[in-house]
Amino acid sequence: MFDHYQGLAHIAIRTLDVEKSIEFYEKIGGKVVIADILGTDKGDKLMAMVDFAGITIELIQVFEPVEAGIIPHFAIYVDNLLDVVMEIAATGITSFPTKRIQRLKV
Repeated sequence: MFDHYQGLAHIAIRTLDVEKSIEFYEKIGGKVVIADILGTDKGDKLMAMVDFAGITIELIQVFEPVEAGIIPHFAIYVDNLLDVVMEIAATGITSFPTKRIQRLKV
């Protein structure tokens, strides 16, 4: 059980100013891998993936300040998503968003 995990994919960080955050990470050795704009009902949201010291950081623009120290999510590479979902569900964990994942076609 739990042999499917392959490593950290990325860590998400919320920021009011994605461009300023990109500038910060570039100054200390980071490199933007991809940047894109996501349209939302509050306006366009800038997002970027920054490779920094072998870790990918996902910068997510927010429109209002958020509490410091909160990581909205982190992602882990797996070799078989459906097997992982079933293994997690078998543990009795109920906070995992299984309804969303069950829509995947296998």
